Amino acid sequence: MKRLYVGVAAVIVAVFAVFALQQTMVSADVNDEAKVVPVHKDWTVTFTKAMKPDSFTNETVRVLNENNEEVEVTFELSQNGKVLTIQSPDEGYTMNQHFKLIISQKVESENGYKLANDFEFDFQTRDELPAVGSKENFMNILAELQKKQESRYQLFSEGETAQFESTNESSTDQSKSSSSGDEGSKTNTQVEGVDEADILKSDGENFYYVRNTDITITKAHPAEDSNLLSTIQEKDFSPNQIYIYEDRLVVMGHKREAFYKQKQMTEDGVTKEMILPYHRGQTAVYVYDVSNPVNPEKVREVAVQGSYMTSRLIDENLYFITNEHPPFHIMTRDTQLEDESKEQEDPRPRYKDSAVGSESMPISYDRMHKLPGSDDTTFVTITSFDVTKTDEKANVKTYLGSGQTVYMSKDHIYMAVRDYPNLKQASTMPREQVTTPDTKIYQFGVDGTNVTYDAEAKVPGTLINQFAMDEREGTFRVATTKGHMWDDQNPSENNLYTFDSSLNQLGQLEGLAEGERIYSVRFMQNRAYLVTFKQVDPLFVIDLQNAESPKVLGKLKIPGFSNYLHPIGDNHVVGFGKQTKQLSDGRITTDGVKLSLFDISDVNNPIEKDVELIGGRGTNSELSHNHKALYYHADKNLFGFPIMVNEKIELTEDTTSGMHEFAFEGAYLYSVTPEEGFNFKTRVTHQPDKELHYPEWDHRIARMMSIGDTFYTFSDDRMEALDLNTEERLSRVQFPEDQYK
Repeated sequence: MKRLYVGVAAVIVAVFAVFALQQTMVSADVNDEAKVVPVHKDWTVTFTKAMKPDSFTNETVRVLNENNEEVEVTFELSQNGKVLTIQSPDEGYTMNQHFKLIISQKVESENGYKLANDFEFDFQTRDELPAVGSKENFMNILAELQKKQESRYQLFSEGETAQFESTNESSTDQSKSSSSGDEGSKTNTQVEGVDEADILKSDGENFYYVRNTDITITKAHPAEDSNLLSTIQEKDFSPNQIYIYEDRLVVMGHKREAFYKQKQMTEDGVTKEMILPYHRGQTAVYVYDVSNPVNPEKVREVAVQGSYMTSRLIDENLYFITNEHPPFHIMTRDTQLEDESKEQEDPRPRYKDSAVGSESMPISYDRMHKLPGSDDTTFVTITSFDVTKTDEKANVKTYLGSGQTVYMSKDHIYMAVRDYPNLKQASTMPREQVTTPDTKIYQFGVDGTNVTYDAEAKVPGTLINQFAMDEREGTFRVATTKGHMWDDQNPSENNLYTFDSSLNQLGQLEGLAEGERIYSVRFMQNRAYLVTFKQVDPLFVIDLQNAESPKVLGKLKIPGFSNYLHPIGDNHVVGFGKQTKQLSDGRITTDGVKLSLFDISDVNNPIEKDVELIGGRGTNSELSHNHKALYYHADKNLFGFPIMVNEKIELTEDTTSGMHEFAFEGAYLYSVTPEEGFNFKTRVTHQPDKELHYPEWDHRIARMMSIGDTFYTFSDDRMEALDLNTEERLSRVQFPEDQYK
């Protein structure tokens, strides 16, 4: 028995000794999964304890190249002593070499504790991610992705699914949105100088408007002489969005045409032509010369296999992004005939570029790359080209690993994708933890039409849309919601993170509005505005002056919520969203559309200076999910949007609800100033002058624009021009019947 006691005592002593040793040890880690990096990559090393600054010297912090030679780097310890940033050489690391980062065990914490061993981290520099290189490698990657896809489908198909919030590009930027100019309005975009595709564009003289299957070109100025100049319609092509640059009309759309035909042997030895792959769609870009708008001429075509995700235009350079699901069907065939067909089929995405030829071609394996750490089962293609040149081939690259939300500055493309870090532990962890996603953000550098992978970062939680991301003066900012809003055991929280130009984290602000989620975000200069919601609408004003230490300056709680925020000058923001009501049983219901004018002159005490309520339950506007539906003319202080209005007609016996009926569809136009708030100016409709129980779709006003003092509204049925001063209708242009019907 005595020996037993001695043995137990020895175990206890050993456990305490290990625990004590752990308390006196310091550990270090690099918060970056990427081992292949660009030449100007800065590394961030985090320590478990606050470290002594003077213990970091050129002897204790070293980077060695593959010849075991020291590379001259600089480094800096954060104010809290826990983060060491190792900056790349001014000229960058040598390209396509291996390096080793070493931090000596001699570095000490403030309490005199040291690393147990030297900390070492290996990395490699490339001008781009490693290429797939060969069909064999590509097929192996597809096989691995297929396994992950099957396990993910099994996990998310058992009753509960991951909560996918909207990732459409809808609700804001570094300074001001690009929505108006000296002579009129234009598409409301996120970043000034970075245009976004929409269904209506103007060159100042003419309007270009997308309907279901065609594009109308209408003379706009002067309004009294407005008329339909021409209509563009292409066989097997559905236009979605457009750009106008000088005399080039750029049309983004979906093409219903198989890319290529291929000969295939049947069982009886007969050769026949087959269209392969028959089910894989393509995104096509048509470029037209509209120097003569009466007779537009198609001068360029670029088509890429996959679904259209988004695009941007910077000056003459177009960037468009497509998503494609891998052809897993190629890998699941059993018969010998199918195996032979499998060998013949090419699994790569295909593209066609009229600058190269009329036939489609597969993307070469040396222009296909796997995004680091991505387990996503789709891949994304980034295509860029100069829309003014007809003989300069497009730059096409495919990355294995999907993208869902895209933000673009003048220097970078940021692509965010949901990541499920706990999938591998699905059998041992609660489902809620496994299905709660985080976000990976991939950064691509942009230089003309050349696009290259630069860096990646990972943030807890998910993004509401493209406006949750922002870049300003070399600092990247992102806002997220972590967790599920209705999970009382692990309530959601909202966070903001800042990164340097290499996506090394600088600072964070976490734990905002527990149990709520972000509904809209606005970055303006060195501030961020966040709207969260569950029962009331808190507006947070966040100071970003010090990127390493973002902080809340003030907040405001009011009924309702804003889906979209738009700046009016430096100290005022317009919120567009919904009014809400809390019922006696605690439930929250949405009512009509709500416009709020927030005064942030006192950042510590923001106020709701003015409110405008429109309609009752069922009232809605495209602006709630698409910022490009906004008409904003800063020079004239005008703010407009399409809207469908329902009005309450009577209360039912259940006083928690009322009867509503359709009352109006069209455009509302307001004057908005910081001094006077909202002043209703006018409303315009294209609906027939008769009693309607619901709006007629072809007469639905989709967009508004102005040139000078003339306000134009567009539906699939017609264009109307209104004098902004007298509110008199100046002209009306009837469009031809849409062939889609």
